[in-house]
Amino acid sequence: MVEKSAYFFLGDDFLSKERKVDIIKKELLKDDAALFDLEVLQGKESTPRQLSEVFKRLPAVSKVRLIIIKDIERLNASCKVQLLSFLKNPFPKIYLVLETNNFDIKDSFLVQLSHLCRVVNFQKGRPLDVFSLSQAVASKKSIEALSMLSRLILAGEKSQKILGILLWQWKKIEPRLSKREFRQGLDMLLETDLFIKRGLLKPDLALELLVARLSLSSA
Repeated sequence: MVEKSAYFFLGDDFLSKERKVDIIKKELLKDDAALFDLEVLQGKESTPRQLSEVFKRLPAVSKVRLIIIKDIERLNASCKVQLLSFLKNPFPKIYLVLETNNFDIKDSFLVQLSHLCRVVNFQKGRPLDVFSLSQAVASKKSIEALSMLSRLILAGEKSQKILGILLWQWKKIEPRLSKREFRQGLDMLLETDLFIKRGLLKPDLALELLVARLSLSSA
């Protein structure tokens, strides 16, 4: 997949999303092309036939067509399969912007999209720090990571959001890890999720142990 031909927008900062979309429109489309080469779809309302027609349509005025699909997680199963297939064998004259407010770590469709698209995070306020935490963990900066986690917990960040982004980041760095290290880290993440949900450990303690183990682990 050509990195710049498909964007995956995550987060609930709607204003920033719209600003970024406006920038992309100006870069790709001529001033009078919005009526012809721009299409905005809603995930829930989209059908396989509609997607097929949209993906086959050629640009009318600009060099490319821009397709925006909102609430991407609400596509039906057939549409999801169709979209993933297109992303793996894209048509060079089509650019996509795929949008969702929430990233569910158990949604394999969203995880696959994160590997096939250029991910852009639009989290309001503190959630941006969660991504910084995940990067510190991935870089094995244990002291920095634990400090970030402490600040996030004190600020009231939800444990499931922190855990979800850590899992998402771990899957993104899989190529940099040995098979054993990746598997061990994944087991730690899933184990922590289970401990929290079953009340076996307090969320704060479970996350501290997880971050320490992940950022200190070695191949």
